Amino acid sequence: MKSRVFQARLAVLPLACAAAFPTLAQSETTLPETVVTATRTARTADELMQSVDVLTRQDIEVQAPTSMMELIESLPGVAVSRSGGPGKSVGVYLRGASSDHVLVLVNGVRASSATLGEYDWNALQPEQIERVEVVRGPLASLYGSDAIGGVIQIFTRGQREGFEASQTVGSNRYRETSARLAGGQETKWFLSADTMGTDGLQMKVADPRRYPARSANLGLGVNGRLQDNWSYSLGLTHTEAHEQSDVSAGPSDSRNQVVDLSFQGRMSSVWTQKISLYRASNRLVTPAGYPPSDIETDRRQLSWVNELNLGGAALTLGVDRMLEGVSNLNAQTGATVFDKGMGTTGVYGQFLSEWAGNDLQLGLRRDQHSVFGGTNTYNLSVGRQLSNSARVYVSHGTAFKGPTANDYYWPWQEYDDFRDGYGTCVAYGYPCVTITEGNPNLLPERSRTSEIGLQIDGPVKYRFNLFATQVSNLIDWASTETGSGTTWTAVWTPTNVGRASMKGGELSASFNWAQWAFRASASRVLARNEDTGAPLDRRPDNTASLSAARRFGEHTLRVGLTAASARYESSGSRRIAGFGRVDVADTITLNPHWSLRFKVDNLFDTQYTLATSNGAPYATPGREFYVTLRYTH
Repeated sequence: MKSRVFQARLAVLPLACAAAFPTLAQSETTLPETVVTATRTARTADELMQSVDVLTRQDIEVQAPTSMMELIESLPGVAVSRSGGPGKSVGVYLRGASSDHVLVLVNGVRASSATLGEYDWNALQPEQIERVEVVRGPLASLYGSDAIGGVIQIFTRGQREGFEASQTVGSNRYRETSARLAGGQETKWFLSADTMGTDGLQMKVADPRRYPARSANLGLGVNGRLQDNWSYSLGLTHTEAHEQSDVSAGPSDSRNQVVDLSFQGRMSSVWTQKISLYRASNRLVTPAGYPPSDIETDRRQLSWVNELNLGGAALTLGVDRMLEGVSNLNAQTGATVFDKGMGTTGVYGQFLSEWAGNDLQLGLRRDQHSVFGGTNTYNLSVGRQLSNSARVYVSHGTAFKGPTANDYYWPWQEYDDFRDGYGTCVAYGYPCVTITEGNPNLLPERSRTSEIGLQIDGPVKYRFNLFATQVSNLIDWASTETGSGTTWTAVWTPTNVGRASMKGGELSASFNWAQWAFRASASRVLARNEDTGAPLDRRPDNTASLSAARRFGEHTLRVGLTAASARYESSGSRRIAGFGRVDVADTITLNPHWSLRFKVDNLFDTQYTLATSNGAPYATPGREFYVTLRYTH
């Protein structure tokens, strides 16, 4: 990385702060190939020493997904599962890592639940998304906990000036209405709204009942300048949803809210800083569940990032302070199950420079948690330009995942089958008394990852990565059993007992041929339990995708193939067959303001399964049809 080139790239640092917050970024200065998630500063994708994919608004409109799961499932290294139809629980496995080992940010804000440790992938619809950045590999040295498999950052739609409205209808009485209005000169503002509803699918294949889902979203934001060198942005995203489930869980209502306020300014010709205040809250009420619950998380974070241009190098120094409040109430009685708080302070630094003709990136971070104490993480990457079009890099990094509030604070609860159930425990051979309790002595799960990557740019753009990840101290809820007959008791508590490994490779290519734009990827990820050798649940060894898009006059046609090999559940004892699915979308430009889109999901009506419940397959959609009418002004 030559010094003059490096210094030129530093000039985009002010835009990094803008791109990191869509409420601040302006459409005229958006850099489609600029990534902010990988380094917390603006870098073009071709200079990064990480495996990265970026989905722009144009990509989203051409693909026409109806869910976030559908939007990202064709990316390299990504596997997904879902426990039923729309609105049901979604698992996203990045490079074979557990779904809670993926850090999800919405406009820079941590958006996962502090109780479950996972993001609610139903919280946002693709109509609300401007851009998605997927960075594979450990990034704990920048972000702290959770970023073992990588980071997925979602940027909601901001103030691209004008008015836009759309109406989508489809199979299973799917209906979605979306509108967005933005304007302003010195002070820019936007307002967006989206509602979605569907009669849904069966939750399990053997269950003929359908389980509907619906959601409503509101987004708003404003940004402007305070003085010559300072600007501000304020954004809010609020979602409320309702979904129905089978008799064991019943209906549930959820609320997710993200608020971000940031100030950024240039202190001198070499020093830029950004101060951000974030709040993410979520609530899940399941009144008929066992136990009936009303779980609420409130996460507040202060972030201070400093960018220093050191001539031929760049130094990032930052501090993150996060407070989490977690409460769990009995939804029927209102009794408090637990009400706890946790806090984390993280201090980090990242150095980017050229050394002996190589690109060098070094990151260090120290996190101090109020319960499990201190944790250090680091990342080291070295890259080299082999030619004008080829670049290679090697990296090694560590990461961790802190225990959730449920792991720590779940109170002592007893279930007696004769008192609370059917009294059939002896006849059917399961414990008559089940006790669950958290463990305040848990340690963080830890990982280390090594990777080598090759990037080749030309008429065909290739990306090839090999990686190996080892995870230790995995938290597992295991039981200790005592007694027999009517006194047979199982005590479930979380402990640090597990080890896992994820090894594999990713190959992707993009090119144009005969006026078609092609994207292809193939991944092989061997995710295994190191103690037993069994495959990790719901993670296929092989995934692949191929898409082709072309414009024919006023038509923009896209054909996409997504495929996955067999996956396993129950520690390798239950096999779920692999599948391939084809989706087709055609967008017709009627005039400068109106467009009409037709879409067919699962064109060949493929029957497939992503997950089961004790061997009973969860339902997946068959062939589905959607039509969208859009107005833009």
